[in-house]
Amino acid sequence: MSCGWLSPSTDAADAELAPGIKIDRAKFPTRYSEYKFARDALAKLEPGTLLDAGCGANPEIHVFGYIAASLGWSVTAVDADWAVKNMPHHPKVGFGVIDITKLWSLQGAEFSAWTCISTLEHMDIQEQLCTVEAAYGCLRAGGYAIMTADSFAPAKLRRLLLWAGFETDGIAPQSGAHLTPPVAWAIGRKP
Repeated sequence: MSCGWLSPSTDAADAELAPGIKIDRAKFPTRYSEYKFARDALAKLEPGTLLDAGCGANPEIHVFGYIAASLGWSVTAVDADWAVKNMPHHPKVGFGVIDITKLWSLQGAEFSAWTCISTLEHMDIQEQLCTVEAAYGCLRAGGYAIMTADSFAPAKLRRLLLWAGFETDGIAPQSGAHLTPPVAWAIGRKP
């Protein structure tokens, strides 16, 4: 559990994140590295239930729920955009229209993990605080929050996690180049 900056992936340009799932890196230059980071973080955990907050509704890029499902996770993917209901069906991914700053209907749900990939940067500070606080309420004790944000300092993500009550370590030193735009990552654990 820590936070830091993501570096560009050195994987082959046509590498799959899961069987049959590729990201067009020319079109979406940071998303491959963000999904790879979150996938690798989940792969270190025992698969369970995952809440993917702010999952998005474009099947060309918003595929993290499918990646997590390929690892054995049972995924609830939520977004405020009603178009999320039109995402391709997957037996281990359920889509819902929910405002992630509230998540009232999911409080106490005891998810094993919560992901929020490249979403917080689209919110004001009050919405960011509400989102991370809502995540805390959805996770079981020992559950993990895994997030990325464009053009955020890792210290800001760390402060959000600590404010909501998560445990997290310090900031990992940067190794390698930054993505463009720079993307921070953070992992926290609910005590």
